[in-house]
Amino acid sequence: WGSEHGPEIDPFVADKISVVKGAAGVRYGPDAIAGVIIIEPNSLRDSAGYDAVLNFVGATNGKQGTTSGILNGNIKQLNGLNFRLQGTLKQAGNSKAPDYYLKNTGFSEKNFSGALAYTKSNFGSEVFYSRFNSKLGIFSAAHIGNLTDLERAFNSKNPLDSAGFTYEIERPYQLIVHDLIKWKSYLNFSKGGKITYTLSRQQDNRSEFDKHGPRNDSLAALNKPELNFIIHTLIHEAIYKIQHFRKLNAQVGFMNMHQANSYEGRYFIPNFNNKGWGVFAIENYHYKKYFAEVGIRYDERKLRVFIDKNGFIKQPFYNYKKYSGLIGAGFHFTGHDI
Repeated sequence: WGSEHGPEIDPFVADKISVVKGAAGVRYGPDAIAGVIIIEPNSLRDSAGYDAVLNFVGATNGKQGTTSGILNGNIKQLNGLNFRLQGTLKQAGNSKAPDYYLKNTGFSEKNFSGALAYTKSNFGSEVFYSRFNSKLGIFSAAHIGNLTDLERAFNSKNPLDSAGFTYEIERPYQLIVHDLIKWKSYLNFSKGGKITYTLSRQQDNRSEFDKHGPRNDSLAALNKPELNFIIHTLIHEAIYKIQHFRKLNAQVGFMNMHQANSYEGRYFIPNFNNKGWGVFAIENYHYKKYFAEVGIRYDERKLRVFIDKNGFIKQPFYNYKKYSGLIGAGFHFTGHDI
């Protein structure tokens, strides 16, 4: 697994990066035991008008070029209605070492996203959609058939599978398409409380194409991947935040998740259904350079796996229940209040 298997994020959308650790991390469940990195886009316009940003990036190795644009708008005639449109095109060819090109190391991206929001002082709602589409060539000479070929590759001055420069991406390669749609609404109360509800759906479609296609000509003409995963994730989340006193803040929340994985081609990760829910409560106190926090959470997860054993489908079932919590205190040596 390489870096391309990480989160499918267009860096031109990201504007703010936050690291969440400590008791605040219990909000994100057992998968966030070591902390969470949150990447957020810039806020939508809060005044009438339009603005746009264009980015052009070039790189000599691979003759890489990137173009990305963002358009923000706030419609004066519809007070409170904001929107954003964004798109990125990226293309790179074979990378070059000092004495030779690395065959089939090009890649391309075609990404876009859009957001539409209606915001008032006590109420707001936003719909966001994004698609990340990436095609990644895999270095052809890295595919070794046996130990003899591996030894030849180690002892060779140049890669055994060589090429010049090209933007063409051949087998082996990966094709990744990630769709995300999210609806988020909030309601502010007069006494300082705020409730937020988020509904999101993701579909991650990942295809792996081997170096050699099927020997059957009719199957080869279809150019199907040797391995394909499609995973759907649906999440509901509701959070209520309240400020008890000047320096004492609390939040309680509920999360429900349903995830389903299916595959075609070679067996690697089985089909499964993963359902889970959790509740949490967080209390934190800040005073000048001092802070204290406590967080508790309860999670339940039900996992059903579907495994094909010679035509018979086995369905092992797992049920996990877990309490977790964290308490901590700290002191900031800087002279700034927090």
